[in-house]
Amino acid sequence: MKKVLFALLAVAVLASSLVVSTSAAEIPTDGLIGNFHFDGNYDNAVEGGEAGVPITTQFGEALYPDADDPERYWFTGVEGNAFFCGDGDGLQTINPGEGDFTVGLWIIETAHLGITPYCWYGQHSQSPESWIGIWNVDVSQGWAQNGITLGSNDAAGARLEIVPTEEAALYDAEAEIELQWTHFAYTAVLDADTNTYTVTFYVNGVNAGTNSGLPNPNTGDPATNGDYIYINGVNAWGDAMSAGALDELVVYNRALSDDEVATLYGAYAAPKTYTTLDEWNADIVVKEATSEDTEPSEEPEETEPTEEPEETQPTEEPTVTTDAPAEEGGCGSSMGAAAAIVALVSILGCAIIKKH
Repeated sequence: MKKVLFALLAVAVLASSLVVSTSAAEIPTDGLIGNFHFDGNYDNAVEGGEAGVPITTQFGEALYPDADDPERYWFTGVEGNAFFCGDGDGLQTINPGEGDFTVGLWIIETAHLGITPYCWYGQHSQSPESWIGIWNVDVSQGWAQNGITLGSNDAAGARLEIVPTEEAALYDAEAEIELQWTHFAYTAVLDADTNTYTVTFYVNGVNAGTNSGLPNPNTGDPATNGDYIYINGVNAWGDAMSAGALDELVVYNRALSDDEVATLYGAYAAPKTYTTLDEWNADIVVKEATSEDTEPSEEPEETEPTEEPEETQPTEEPTVTTDAPAEEGGCGSSMGAAAAIVALVSILGCAIIKKH
């Protein structure tokens, strides 16, 4: 009897732990040097990793240098929060170093306002023009706004691109949410003889094309020349050009394989989708000032107790809605499942006791 109960308890604990553990992304870790969750902060989750530095138009003073600024808002992301850059807000992250590297992130977009590098590696002002970036335009079509592409430029002014097919781009100019949460990644392999990169672009874990001869943005002195990976809603000329959010930025100091990029994409639960701007706006999280930020109010004056109200008939219970956004991190549903398992085991346990 006791053995059966202990076995049931062990199964419940194991099952609940497995359910909870799947809520966290299990991404490849070999060579991982940057892992930015944007859960209300600019931290790098890699131990000892450099945190992000807020920037704004033309890399001037940040709009919201403090992540807890009550006016700084965070979008509901793929997991937890996401970095919203609709005000021309941006972030300087890290330098991938010399040699091969990989960048991956999720992007959602509601409008094309102009030429926007959502995530790019290069100098502050993109000058000299040696950069590699994920843009919301198709450069080869005369800077036309045709969705997300991987673009580059060299010192001679040659435009080098990888443009996903129409099916892979997942971009709908007629929709209110033009680009749903989509995962983009690229791997860059350096040719030491030419000091250029061969780059492969991925959309939702699938190889979308390869191009070679892309310039090396690394000048060898990031502190002086600004050789960093940036995410931002502004272009190099200071224009706020985006209405979107970014989440789960990762940077590796090596080129991941096709299978590893597929694993990276698959590590995250299917993100929430939106059909209207109202739905999208409803998931904006506004940071509220803490009680420490405000002066305490005066104690109210004591008043005479009022007469007790007459008894009234109880009103009908309010209707419970399910429109509220899910809790951050996606762990709520996992904990609920775990609780259900424990409850089920308890019922089975009681049945066994009653039987015996």
